[in-house]
Amino acid sequence: MTSKTVPYIGPVVELYPGETFRLSLNNKLPADDPSCPGTSADGNGGHCFNTTNMHTHGLWISPAGNSDNVLLSIKPDVSFQYEYNIPVDHPAGTFWYHPHLHGSTALQVSSGMAGPLVIRGTRYPRQQGDQVRSGDLDTLLLQPAPDSPQPIRERIVVFQQIGYACRQPGAGLGQLGPILKDSEGNWICNKESPHDSERIGQIEAYDQFGISNGISAWNASGRYTSINGVVMPTFTQVRAGDLERWRLVHAGVRDSINLQFRKARASVLTDPYQPASLEDRTEQVDTQCDGALIPQFSVASDGLTRAQVASQDRTILQPGYREDLLMTFPAAGIYCVIDASLEATQAVNGQAHGRELLGYVQVLPPLADADNRVQALADLSGRSLTDALRSWVQDWLVASALKFMPADVRDSIVRDLEDQLKLSAFVDHKTIMQAEVTGSQTLGFNIAISPPAPNRYEIGTLDYDAATGTYSLQDASPYSATKVNRVLKLGGVDEWTLSTFFAGHPFHIHVNPFQVVSVQKCLSENCADPASWQDLTADPASQYYGMTGRWRDTLFVEQGVVIKTRSRYERYIGEFVLHCHILDHEDEGMMQNVMVALPDGKGAVSAMGHH
Repeated sequence: MTSKTVPYIGPVVELYPGETFRLSLNNKLPADDPSCPGTSADGNGGHCFNTTNMHTHGLWISPAGNSDNVLLSIKPDVSFQYEYNIPVDHPAGTFWYHPHLHGSTALQVSSGMAGPLVIRGTRYPRQQGDQVRSGDLDTLLLQPAPDSPQPIRERIVVFQQIGYACRQPGAGLGQLGPILKDSEGNWICNKESPHDSERIGQIEAYDQFGISNGISAWNASGRYTSINGVVMPTFTQVRAGDLERWRLVHAGVRDSINLQFRKARASVLTDPYQPASLEDRTEQVDTQCDGALIPQFSVASDGLTRAQVASQDRTILQPGYREDLLMTFPAAGIYCVIDASLEATQAVNGQAHGRELLGYVQVLPPLADADNRVQALADLSGRSLTDALRSWVQDWLVASALKFMPADVRDSIVRDLEDQLKLSAFVDHKTIMQAEVTGSQTLGFNIAISPPAPNRYEIGTLDYDAATGTYSLQDASPYSATKVNRVLKLGGVDEWTLSTFFAGHPFHIHVNPFQVVSVQKCLSENCADPASWQDLTADPASQYYGMTGRWRDTLFVEQGVVIKTRSRYERYIGEFVLHCHILDHEDEGMMQNVMVALPDGKGAVSAMGHH
């Protein structure tokens, strides 16, 4: 990707299972912090912006001590060393890291304090009795070379919303004035006063998030989602017919992304895309990017390998999501990277948005000695582009399996790939069957609005009424640092039921991932009738399409939808959190403390101290 060095994204961290990663966090933010009048950072709402900590999003490691402990507060002028012990059986995949101090999480992440974290894998699948012990997908995604196998080219693609603003002077010393805007309402900075601290773009208040007068602050700002710290980048050194791994990370705070790739018109080079209103952005995309949709082949979600390669023409990314795609572009030229349309119910801002351009991919012609199949990709001969590329991806993976997979599992892996591109030998977590379930959890998100009182961002439990087939919210409250809301038993297996009662929210839980069981929505007033419920995982128009059985650590919950997931609590005890991954919602109180405790041998759990 062409770019210059920018300060708004963290470096790539690469680790291997079995390694110990020590990270020294040295907080050099100013000690004078007007947002933190007291000594405690326990309350709800944005505060203590210069106090911080670190979270490794998605890693299966201990939440205690100096490991992935988000209950620590590292104040200015304090240095602290984290020690992350990556287990030898940790899944290889795409993860990320970011600050997670309650009260300052959204402000710090939206300032660019985030970066990608990749667990590399070297474990090959092995026959173990009559079963195949799973291996790392990395061992299949190898490019044959004359001397030794090399990984296929990969691109780490981090999406962020850096919602900086410049302000008019405040009424008093240290007070913030209104955001500077142009006549169209777009946020601007006064270029004539570059050294005036009140005219340098900053993220320093929570009116730069959320909804104001019915409009999302991000949508109203005129800002663009950046990729790897760059606005409107161009990916280069891509060659037609080459297979690449694109590791997508949504490290943003306040936008949903509907990622698509389309061939651009040649005129895009002489008539480039120009910043404009949301309506004009859609019109420009439709004019410049009118080629066929390029298929995407998803192999992992949230860092966890899928059981089967999925062909799709879009990837919906909510805050916190990751997706690993196999990409191949069929012919040379310029391709558009597009954030396509989404309905209001599908977006974290609760507002529909049109199409806008995020960047370009510059694709070179295939090499002269490229495989004939590559040369022929542009000639579909009656096949759809998806069928042609899917066949190419399957042939490529089969060839790789025949060359690199161990002899005792090679045939079964090839059979799987030839059977709808299954990846059974590379899935880390076994499916949780109903017979394994030992308990249940329910969770409902809500924003209680009762003017003139401030909004309450809360989480509660669900009560099911069999007579009506509906759920109601119970015992909802904002976050309390002194309360453990859920105590889970080590070795237990719970089925979770998730819903929301005001707007949509991405559910994220630390430490242990979960498997999606079902996503349903009632389409009539008689929800007690099973026929009234629609299976959204079978609806191609839904963001939940094909989601059944997939392992995740973050999942968007649309309003009116009921989601069931299952999770095992393995290996690690201690206290951690679950929360909405609209991070200003988390700071406002949409979070709970969770503890995994040792069983007491009598069916309950042993007593453990609260932080």
